[in-house]
Amino acid sequence: EARLLLDNFLKASIDKGLQVAQKEAQIRLLEGRLRQTDMTGSSQNHLLLDALREKAEAHPELQALIYNVQHAFPSHLP
Repeated sequence: EARLLLDNFLKASIDKGLQVAQKEAQIRLLEGRLRQTDMTGSSQNHLLLDALREKAEAHPELQALIYNVQHAFPSHLP
């Protein structure tokens, strides 16, 4: 009976260890996807801002809007 209890405990421990390892792998995968999404979004924001700046050369009101947005969200825009 003691041997059976020990075997069950060992199996449960191994199963829990495997579950933890799988969850940690999922977390690393999701963190990687999040970093990639952040980089993609940042690149798209830079491209959009560059296009707006180019258009703003002929439109002072657009220049003022870009300036205001940049100063309202300084950590999000170049």
